[in-house]
Order: sequence, then structure tokens, then C-alpha cells
Amino acid sequence: MRFAVRFAIALSVVAALVDTGLAQQRRPSTQQQQPQYRRPSGTPQAQRPPQQPTQRVANRPAQPQATQGGQAGEVTKQEVLTTIFSQVVIGGLKNPCGVAVQPKSDEVFIADSGAGQIVKLKDVPGAYELLPVITGFPTDTYGKNPTYEIGPMGLAFLNKYTLVVGEGGLPEGQDVVRVFRVPHAGSIDAGDVLQQLGPLRASAGSATGEGNFFGALATATDLFVTCNGDSSNGLIAKAPIQDGEVGELVPFINSRQVTGAARPAAIALGRQGQLVVSQMGDLHTPNDSLLTVYDPKAGGLLMNVATQLHDVTGVAISPQSGRIYAVDFSWMAPEEGGLYRLDLVKDGPETICKPTLLMSLDRPSALAFAPDGTLFITTFGSHTAEQKGGLLVRIYNDSKL
Repeated sequence: MRFAVRFAIALSVVAALVDTGLAQQRRPSTQQQQPQYRRPSGTPQAQRPPQQPTQRVANRPAQPQATQGGQAGEVTKQEVLTTIFSQVVIGGLKNPCGVAVQPKSDEVFIADSGAGQIVKLKDVPGAYELLPVITGFPTDTYGKNPTYEIGPMGLAFLNKYTLVVGEGGLPEGQDVVRVFRVPHAGSIDAGDVLQQLGPLRASAGSATGEGNFFGALATATDLFVTCNGDSSNGLIAKAPIQDGEVGELVPFINSRQVTGAARPAAIALGRQGQLVVSQMGDLHTPNDSLLTVYDPKAGGLLMNVATQLHDVTGVAISPQSGRIYAVDFSWMAPEEGGLYRLDLVKDGPETICKPTLLMSLDRPSALAFAPDGTLFITTFGSHTAEQKGGLLVRIYNDSKL
């Protein structure tokens, strides 16, 4: 009887997630338009971001069958009624790996990973600035052909003044997750922690030990982080939260065993409380990223679908529409990187993912929504002549995504 009840609950959760995607689909216009960087009304002319160069999306090979779920739909370009309103806010970042919006203040915090620091945006038109908040994180290299310098990675707020930072700057089995009290002003050192979680040493589920904590998510009761330390495997770790304290961090889901794909990366909270996770897969295998949905309590797999994207490093769910958005870093083909909307639709008895390209971006790494629907995206690369280094891009909440 208990199994039957749990199975019925799981089916209802998946149905809710799919129904949200179906209900929010808009009828496209008959004329296809390329997203551009546009100055929203009221922004001074001097701050108008340059227009993004037009880029073509190459045809991609067929996606192999996922462990569960149907084939991914063909990648399409967005057909919108109006142009997407977006802004390159600021450059100068070094391999930013995480972005989070602080509760109540709505300030934007960024893991300026290659620089070994956490910064926040001074959001003043005409005087945008990145202010150091936590400095002195160790850095290391990540990936292959090419490799990138990284340090702090996943970010999650427990509350307005408590920030969780997943690290990637030490060898496998030595990275930790740190919990900080965010200073009101100025900056603190990375060693000035409230708590330190981990490390996760080598074990039966991780030959090298864990680290490269790419994604972080805090709910009212638990902290979840994705682990990329063992590049041939992949774990999601979990720690309980009680009375503002975070408990022991332990392995929760072996995502490689469950999905058949390595490198869990992004993690977000679904509208029904599900864990929505991206599996990057192998960095040099095309179109092998998956979107998976898990039960946050028991860890059971609720959905696993192919995305037809290369390396999904960021996932966010709109607080207004419930739609799922993702960024594809596209390690092996940076020209195909960008922001995508992922629509989950029924295809007979199966659920498939239909990705729609909204905006081409140079190695996008993470994204996060503000409560009003404004979307912030970080990139490793520049796609403007004026802004060098990694970028912070803002898409305004009046955009038709």
C-alpha cells in the first residue's frame, strides 16, 4: 500500500511539472527574429549595450536514447513577438561559475571563480561596479581541452545574511562547502566561516573523492550540492538544515548510476518541491546533457530526459511562469552556447524536452532569477568589444521568453 501511494505521488509531481511547460507555451509569431541586446526604456543612452552579432546555430547530430524518457526535440530558434530586452551589465569577471540573488535585498552575488572571490553588483546605472564580499579562495583547474581556472562555484542563500559557497579550488577529495555570514559592508576572508562542510573523501561511490561543488540549492529543510570531483561518476550530496545550522554533508544520490551520465552540474527547485538537475555528461561528447528530476526526500528518480544540448551548466525556473531555462556552456563548440528554454511536452506515453534557443552567448555558466522575473546570466567569454573578460548579462522581466 505504501509503495502504491508513493508511486501515485511521484506521478502527480511529474505531471505537474510537464503540465506547467504545456500550459505556458505561447503561440509564436510567423516571423522569426534574432534576439538582440537592447536598451530598455529609461536607461541613459550612454549605457546602451552594443547589439549582439548574429550567430547561426549549427545542425546537431541525433541525441542518443536517454535512460528514461523520450528523445529530445530538435533545437529551434525562438520566435518572439518582440525583441528580448537585455543588457550586458558589466565585464571583467574571471570564469564566473555561480550567481545568486540575495533574499529581500535582491542584490546579485557572483562566484568570480577564477579570481578566487565572491563579489556583488553595485547596481547603479552609469556606475556599475563589482564589490568584493569574500576573498582568498584557493583556485585550481577544471576540464580538458581547454582547461579553466576555478575556485568558488555553487552559491545558495540560506537566508538574507547566510551564504553557502561550494568550492572547486582544491584537489578531489579536499574541496569543502563553506557557510558564511555576509558582511553588511566591506569584505571578509574565505577562512572566516560560520561552518565548513566536508570534504567528501574517496569511497565506493567516488574513486577520487568529491569536490567541484558546481551547484548549490537550499530549501527550508535541506542543503543540496552537486559534485564533480570524480569526473567519471557524479554525486548529489545532502545536509539537513535545522535552526539555521547545517548538518553533516553526505552522499545522497549517485546520479551516474541512476541516469548513466556523468557530471551533475546545475540544481534548482521545481514548483512542486522537486530537485531539477542537469547532467553535463562528457565534455567532448555532443548533445549528451540530460535534465533529471528527483524526489528531495527519498532521492528517487521522477524524470530523466535528453535535452539535445552539449553541456548544461545552469538551470533556473521562472518564479512567474514556472518555465525551465538553461544555459549550454557547449565546451566543444562554444559558438553553439546560449540561453535556452526547455519545454517538457508529452509525445504519446513519453515526455520529451524541446529546447528553444533564446540568445547566443559565449560560454554561459550560470543563471538565476530575481523575484520580479529579471534573469541574470554569467558567461566565461566576452561577446562585446567594450566589455572584456567574463560578463554579467541581465534580461529584463518584460521580455517575452
